[in-house]
Amino acid sequence: MKEKPVAIRIEVPEKFGPAYDSEDGRQWVERRQRVSGAVLKKLIEVTKNILSDEKAFAEVAKVLAKVFPAWNLEGDDGPLPQPWENAKAFHALFESDYRLMDWVGSLPFSTVGELLDLKN
Repeated sequence: MKEKPVAIRIEVPEKFGPAYDSEDGRQWVERRQRVSGAVLKKLIEVTKNILSDEKAFAEVAKVLAKVFPAWNLEGDDGPLPQPWENAKAFHALFESDYRLMDWVGSLPFSTVGELLDLKN
């Protein structure tokens, strides 16, 4: 396993409600600071059919597993698997909360500056 990249921590927005509050504060995801054009191109190519095509979602999950080093997200049954190099973690997130999965999937397209604005 490669070393995890430098990342920025983003809290789950309040619009998702209190389900993402925990004893330690708001739940969060970490997104690597550098996201290559190749990664974004791949995400754009395969996200067109993400809800109707299992292969497309599997490809998206593989790409996202290279973008998100960590999170402390929990579903109804407890902590979700860690995302780093683990496509199954995104399947678990999808099953837990599709709208949150949609938000996480949008984060690679944000600049670090935009992500810092989310924190303020």
